[in-house]
Amino acid sequence: MSGAKIFAGTDKAIFVSDDDGLTWSAPGPQPKNALGDPAVILSLAVSGSNILAGSLDSLLVSTDDGANWTEPKTEKSGYSIPGRSLSKATACSLRRAT
Repeated sequence: MSGAKIFAGTDKAIFVSDDDGLTWSAPGPQPKNALGDPAVILSLAVSGSNILAGSLDSLLVSTDDGANWTEPKTEKSGYSIPGRSLSKATACSLRRAT
């Protein structure tokens, strides 16, 4: 899939490459956790310009290739994932956009 975007989530930021991983950049303001620190990204799902990022304590959504992030909520309950105590090991997830 030459030319497709590749997204990588780490313990510091989400990065994107559009040259098969040769160069990487942060697509926009990085998602934050409840304390305002960078969200530790454990998983990514990408479909077109929509990205779902699972962090240690929340589900984050971008509908513009990672330029902006929101934490979806409903009137009855949020989609937050309960936080867990994990070691400082680097979490990493790679996904190629479809």
